Formats: sequence, C-alpha cells, structure tokens
Amino acid sequence: TVLENTGIDIPSFFGPGSPEAMQAAGDNPGASATQTFADYVGIGVHCAQGSAICGASSHSHDDLLPDEPGGYNGYQALMGAKYVDPVIKPSGPMTDLNGNVIQDQNNHIGFPGFDGMEATVSLSWVAQMQEHGIPITYAYVSDAHDGHGNSGNIHFAYAPGEAGYVQQLHDYDLAFQRFFDRLAADGINKSNTLFLSSPARRRTTRPATASTFRATTPAARSARSTATCAAWSRRSSATTRCSASTRTTRLTST
Repeated sequence: TVLENTGIDIPSFFGPGSPEAMQAAGDNPGASATQTFADYVGIGVHCAQGSAICGASSHSHDDLLPDEPGGYNGYQALMGAKYVDPVIKPSGPMTDLNGNVIQDQNNHIGFPGFDGMEATVSLSWVAQMQEHGIPITYAYVSDAHDGHGNSGNIHFAYAPGEAGYVQQLHDYDLAFQRFFDRLAADGINKSNTLFLSSPARRRTTRPATASTFRATTPAARSARSTATCAAWSRRSSATTRCSASTRTTRLTST
C-alpha cells in the first residue's frame, strides 16, 4: 500500500509531530498537486527485515500492521518519492521512459498524481525498482480511456475509436515495448520473471490485457533479491512482502 492523501495518511504514518506532518499541515492539507503530495503520496517500498533498501535511507519508518494476527514487528518502509527516489536513483530525479523529469501539473517534482501515472511514467518506476534490487513491484497505470491532460489537470472520457483514445493506446504500446526492452537488457525477461496484467476494479484476472501487469522470477535471481518489496497502487489494502526466490511485477489500471 501507499499513502493516498496528505491530510490523514501523512501524520498517521510519520507521526503527528513529524517534519512531514508539519509540512503537510502548512501545504493545503488534503489537496493534490502540492509539493507535499508529490513528496509523500503514491510511491512506497515495504521492506523485509534487514533489507538493504530501507537500510540505505535515514527516512525509513516502522511499517506497522496493528491488525496482523500474531503481530508485525521489525519491518520498515519508505514512503514517498522524496525518500524512495534517492535510493533507487541516486543520480537525480526520476524520469519517464522518454527521459522527461516526472512532475505534477504544478511542476512539483515527484509523484505526479494518480492521473499522471501514464504507462511511460509508471513503468519507469517499475524498471528503476527492479534494477535496484526490489524484486516484487506493483504499479498503477492511469486508464487509457480517459484524457488526463498534464498529470490530471483535466479529466474527460474518450469515446470508443476517438482519435485521442487511439493515440493514447499507441503511446501505451510504445511505453510497454520500451519497458520490456529495458528490462531485457538488464537480463529480466519472461524466462525468469512472471508478468501479470489485470484490471484494477475487477475480481478476475484477464491474461493479455494492458491494464494490469505482474511479474515473478524464480530463484535464478535470488542473489539480487534483497528480500525487499515495492508496492504502489491506487486503492489497495494488501501488504506486499518479498520472497528471496521470487521476482514479481504487477501493474494495475482501471
């Protein structure tokens, strides 16, 4: 799971007196397309015990699940692009698959909003995480049947066959091709990874749909599996954990 809003989730995760909560309180709490929203919402890494990913950051926080049977202690998480990106891309800000710096409609660098997670953006985060030792990744991809403008500054539905819809599907096809080519160059492919795609708001999984996507690798990549997991989704109550013998990538769209 990830943080989904700045008014409730940030003080709940970081603590009501934390610097993050103070930032949120002074930055139009609850609103999207703010710097606080770009910093902490939408991107997260849930780490296994002793993970080098969370260990590489001074901003890891306890990953608490108070309802977990038997307790859930000793786990940490990184929440937000502000803290995740320096670990998975220390060379600079995250860019999409076309090389553009990822930012929201108000030019805040970080998470662009749920309507700004087009395939070229979302898949770039997946690839970056996979390349930096996070073997299980979940991602939301903004729906192709809506026009999102600049990271959601507008939102409207396309009619079937409408030119903008066709163009967006074409752009998504190109993004998926770049994504698979990039991972293949890293040695991550269908021979060692399970890719699963399915709709977000359905209970069934439909093979070969472009809306949801998941990948799992066997023990061939266990050396790189730091028992760390990444999860980011729009509306998920599931908690993702890694297995050292498994690589998984999952993408979800409406």
